[in-house]
Amino acid sequence: MAACHGGDLNALMELLAPEVTLWNDGGGIVTAARRPLHGPDHVARWLLGVMGKPVSAGIRLEPAVVNGELSVVGMIGDDLVGALTYDIHDGRIENIRFQVNPNKLNGIQTEGGTDGPTLNTKGTR
Repeated sequence: MAACHGGDLNALMELLAPEVTLWNDGGGIVTAARRPLHGPDHVARWLLGVMGKPVSAGIRLEPAVVNGELSVVGMIGDDLVGALTYDIHDGRIENIRFQVNPNKLNGIQTEGGTDGPTLNTKGTR
């Protein structure tokens, strides 16, 4: 999260597996990548580009658990604006699923009880 917020391309690329893929779902409502992104360079540059936009300036990133998976959620105030789940392979992030579709985010409920939010999105995919 620090590499992403800090704009450190090299640090972010070191966290990503060589075969990393990012899928994004904006539902045609929120701007999102239309096709999967492949490789650490493309994925890192896209993530830093998103975080560098003025609309992203107020986003607070928090660790979370979504459907039992390690996640990062984006919050503006108390509003959830994005949920990112990922897989770790050999110590690096391999698959990233980035949900920003507000219709699907509306189905996420905080369950609580952990250091970060625990979220359940059952029935929102």
